Amino acid sequence: LCRQVRAREQRVPAARGLPAGARPGSVLEFDECYTAPMGGFQGSGDYYARSSAGSLLANIQVPTRILVAEDDPVVPGELFTDLQGTDFLQILRTQHGGHLGYLGTGGLDPDRRWMDWRIVEWVQSDVEKT
Repeated sequence: LCRQVRAREQRVPAARGLPAGARPGSVLEFDECYTAPMGGFQGSGDYYARSSAGSLLANIQVPTRILVAEDDPVVPGELFTDLQGTDFLQILRTQHGGHLGYLGTGGLDPDRRWMDWRIVEWVQSDVEKT
C-alpha cells in the first residue's frame, strides 16, 4: 500500500502522501495514518464504522451469499462472528482463503481457485432445490 501511495505521488505531484516518517506495519496502521485522513474520517475506527455495510445486511431482500475466510488479513473473520444469516442471507465461513479468496492450497478442489468452486457448489445446490 505504501508503495502504491509513493507511486501515485510520482504520477500526481499534488497528491497527498503518507505523513512524514510514517511506516505503517499493518492495514490498520495504514488506514489510521492515510486512508482515514484522506477520506475525511477522524481515524480508522471512524472510517470502519461509517464505511461498513454491516448494519444494512439485515435489510437485504434478495438471495445473497457472503464468503468469509477466517485468515483474511484485510477483513478479519472475527468481524463476522456475530453476523446471523436471514431468509435472504447465507454466510459461508472457511478457515483459509485469505483476502478475496482467489487462491488456496491443493486439496478438495480441482485447482487452487477455491472460491470459484464454492460458487459452483452454491449454484448446484440451488438447482437441485428447484
